Amino acid sequence: MEISRSTGAVVIETRILANMARAYVVSGQPEAGLRAARGAVEAARATGSAVALAQALYQLGVTLGATGAPGEAVDRLREALTLYRSQQLRLWEGYSLARLAAALLAADRAAEAAEAATESLAIGAEPDAAYCQALANAALGEALLRLDHPAAGLDRLQEAHAVFTRLGVPEAGRVRELTQRAQGL
Repeated sequence: MEISRSTGAVVIETRILANMARAYVVSGQPEAGLRAARGAVEAARATGSAVALAQALYQLGVTLGATGAPGEAVDRLREALTLYRSQQLRLWEGYSLARLAAALLAADRAAEAAEAATESLAIGAEPDAAYCQALANAALGEALLRLDHPAAGLDRLQEAHAVFTRLGVPEAGRVRELTQRAQGL
C-alpha cells in the first residue's frame, strides 16, 4: 500500500482494499475483511472522488451484510446508492439496490427489500447486467416468500438460480437451498 500512496494512486489503493475485503470474507476472515473495507472507505474519502467513495461504500456495505451487521450495511449501501445516482452510474445503482434489498432482508424488512429489489430490476434490465438482475431476483423472491406470496417468490428464485448457475457463481447454491426449503423439499 505504501507504493500506491507515494505515487498518489489512492484510487488504486481503494480498489485493492475493496477487493481484499471480498477475498477475506470469502476465505472465512470476516474481521480482516471489515478492516480492509473500512480502509477502502478511508482511502476513498481522501481522494475526493465520488466514484471511488461510492465503490468503497458499496463494498463496505456488502462486507457488513456478509458479516452479520445488516443495519450498518443498509446505511452504507444507501450512501453508495446516493453517490452512484449523483454520478449517473445506472448499473451500479442497480447493484446497490440489489445489495440493499439483501441487507434489508437480513434486517427483517421484507417489504422495503421487495421495493429495492423491484427498483433494481427496473434499472438493471440491460444485457450485461445478468448478475445484477439475478441478485435482485433472489432478494425479491425471498422477500415475496416472507410476505406470503410463495408462487411469485419461487418464480423469482428459480429465475435467479438459472442465471447464477449459468454464470457459475456460488450464489446458485444458496438460492437452490432457499428454493428447496420454500418447496418443502
